[in-house]
Amino acid sequence: MVHDRSGIGAYGLISLGLGRIAALTLMLMWVCAMLLPHAPAMAAAPAGYELMAGNSDVTVYYDPDTLALCVEDKSTGSVMYSVAVYDDGKNNATWTAAMRSAITMTLINGADDTKQVNSYGENMERSITQVDGGFDAELHWRDYGLRMKLEVRLTEDGLTARIPDESIVEENDRFYIGTIAVYPYMGCSYMTDNEGYLFVPDGNGALIYLDDKEGRFSTGYSAMIYGSDVGFEESSVKTLLWERYDTISDSEQVVAPVYGIAHTDDEMAYLAVVEEGAERASVNAMPNGVNVDYNRAYARFTLRRLYTQPTSNNSTTGSMRLVEEDRSHSDLRVRFIFLSGDRAGYAGMAGAYRDYLLERGELVPVDTAYRTRVDFLGTDRQSFLLGTKAVVMTTAEDIRAIYEDLAQRGVVSLLSVYKGWQKKGLYNIPIMSYKADSKIGGTGELTKLIGEINSTDSRMYLYDDALRINPDEQNATFNVVKQVNKRRYEEETYMDVYED
Repeated sequence: MVHDRSGIGAYGLISLGLGRIAALTLMLMWVCAMLLPHAPAMAAAPAGYELMAGNSDVTVYYDPDTLALCVEDKSTGSVMYSVAVYDDGKNNATWTAAMRSAITMTLINGADDTKQVNSYGENMERSITQVDGGFDAELHWRDYGLRMKLEVRLTEDGLTARIPDESIVEENDRFYIGTIAVYPYMGCSYMTDNEGYLFVPDGNGALIYLDDKEGRFSTGYSAMIYGSDVGFEESSVKTLLWERYDTISDSEQVVAPVYGIAHTDDEMAYLAVVEEGAERASVNAMPNGVNVDYNRAYARFTLRRLYTQPTSNNSTTGSMRLVEEDRSHSDLRVRFIFLSGDRAGYAGMAGAYRDYLLERGELVPVDTAYRTRVDFLGTDRQSFLLGTKAVVMTTAEDIRAIYEDLAQRGVVSLLSVYKGWQKKGLYNIPIMSYKADSKIGGTGELTKLIGEINSTDSRMYLYDDALRINPDEQNATFNVVKQVNKRRYEEETYMDVYED
């Protein structure tokens, strides 16, 4: 009997009567296995999950009962779930169901738009068909008369979850779909179980770290991808501290339809791209403590909204809450691009989105040379006695002198936008003709300046806000933005542009 002291166990097979050739073959196989590099062994499908598909980066499993997904990184063995796998027992039935759902919705019933419905734990019929690279799920919420189809696919370009517009059916006039979120808990984590952050497209991008928020926040980040809809939103005036300081900073405009989650300790992350339905979708990121103790990020698609309809054109005292007559029509689709290793972070997300745009021809490589941006403000008007007086900031001659001074300092390639150049200043809008304010030098002097600048490597453009009308300067009866309730939309300012 040959005793095995190495712990490998291969030599013990010799005592079973194998010949020398067989024993030598086993030894060579063991040596090769020890010398050759190998990837982490793939784990078996989690309990209750079945293999859905795989590509060169990840393997995806799904639960046919809940439509939940488990994504396993092939290079690191790390996993991300589309549902909360840990239940802390603190949440009611509705939130518990939401954390285990592939789809969450808010429904409109009369004047109430807060009813939450999920794809888990509801009286819902489902029919699943496996297809190449994924599955199709026909869903029917019988209690609410709602139907839709969820299509999930894995390709080399990522994982997509799509709801075709034609599959969305509202069978009665009692319940309407307000909003839909697809896999809203993809990559979620409980409290501080993971190191990392949520990525949101606030301006150039912002991070919300997965530390313990200690219940400090009642709401998270939420921003419409294409900005707020003034057809529904009412204008409001901010309250300033000491009539001067704004204590709440507004979020920046979303610059791209993306969001993401990074688990830096597991070296796994994803970038989500809202590919269809972004026109009326918002990006949301909720840190722990906002409703539940799970960090999550998701896109929410709006199909219908309630609005306030005045009952009289001449009075604002009477009103009623109405629902949009027709819902928005668009396919809804989110693509999840999974990242691992040193790419599992915000830099990797940026690179992934750049590659995504390049591959689809939406971003074209160009010369990296750039012009230095220097903008100017011409004139505005300030209330004065019975009328207004001009407030002159930068004339055409001032701009010429600034350009000459910068050229002497070596700055010779500029890009400038000139605001407030028009007759009567910045807020004399809409601009109906090319007439420069005499206070900045007049039309002739401005034309001469633009010619001088554009004959060099610099460029100057005149600013025109073509979407706004100043009702104090122009007739604002017809050619203005009307809200869904037919009222004129107005924006109110909360402080003077210039102090007295």
